[in-house]
Amino acid sequence: MFEIPPAESREKQADTLLRLFDRSRNIEAMHGATLQETFGTEENTRKFIDQIKPEEFAELLNGLNGILRGKEKTDWKMDGDSVEVSGALLPSEYIPPRQEDKGALFNELLAAAKEMNTGGRSREDIALLLGATINATHAYTNGNGRTSRFIYLVTKDGYSAKSKEELAKALGEDGREVVDPNPSFIRTEIEELLLYAPPEDPESTPLRITNVFPDLSSKEYVFAESIPEALKKQFFDAMRVDSSYLRIALLEYVYRQDNVEQYVKIFHGREIKPEEKGTYSELFRNERRALILSRLTPNLDVGSIKSIVDRYWELKREYVEKVMDCIAHPEKDEYEIEVRGKKMKLIDLFKSEIKKYQDTKS
Repeated sequence: MFEIPPAESREKQADTLLRLFDRSRNIEAMHGATLQETFGTEENTRKFIDQIKPEEFAELLNGLNGILRGKEKTDWKMDGDSVEVSGALLPSEYIPPRQEDKGALFNELLAAAKEMNTGGRSREDIALLLGATINATHAYTNGNGRTSRFIYLVTKDGYSAKSKEELAKALGEDGREVVDPNPSFIRTEIEELLLYAPPEDPESTPLRITNVFPDLSSKEYVFAESIPEALKKQFFDAMRVDSSYLRIALLEYVYRQDNVEQYVKIFHGREIKPEEKGTYSELFRNERRALILSRLTPNLDVGSIKSIVDRYWELKREYVEKVMDCIAHPEKDEYEIEVRGKKMKLIDLFKSEIKKYQDTKS
């Protein structure tokens, strides 16, 4: 047995992991093979992806993460409930999906990887799918980035004496500077598709309600007496950290109601200047309608708030699924975007941003 190093030593944890994979033939997901035998050639790597089962995949990730964090084997599990993520690459705090959705997302991830593998997609693309989704799902309290970088590199480059050196660096304190398949590089583009395009669509928002305004500070919101404090807290936590996601959940709820207009305030536009014609600014010169939250909350019952909060969490799951889908199915029209006046696939933007970040650190 290997002695698991203290949790604060990433380099020692990486060394422990690599020594274990060098020698062990007891890793269930690898069916008696070492890491080098499993990922030593492209043929073996693709065979591994084709044959691994969902429960083996989850156990492999749990084990990787547990060793990288210096945890005892009994504690190798998804423990990332209520995690908030912040960092230099993030445009704002990132709230991952609900913990109960993360196992299902890993099952979707493996199914997508198998589909890409069968379709002959490059190992680089499959590695990007795996690394980015593990990162976005954030199933663990800590070590998600290191777990994603390990899977990304062994899938992309295989495992050999040469790649082992880069793996060790990627698992160390400055691992992000070696490689970082971080979906935050395309978070703005994914959220544009998920959160900002729908309110501009007249079919999904026939009354042109495009925003949600508080009207009052949150402590002054009035709820029915029957609403538990814990449920109100869930509502306000979502509004505080992830208002863009909650906005969609609220708009979808309001459009299902009979008397929508009572919750809406109209903001009249002004005359558009000639130089604003055809520009982004023109969108904000027309008449706009906003949902006023303080008008809505007194009329929400327990079931209504639960449905809004549940939809908010569904959108968090859909974000991860969008990350997966833009890599697994880059040919879809929605994933062709314009960057500095040129059309490109979202997956290509993702790859270029990863490389650009690496180049700035090298």
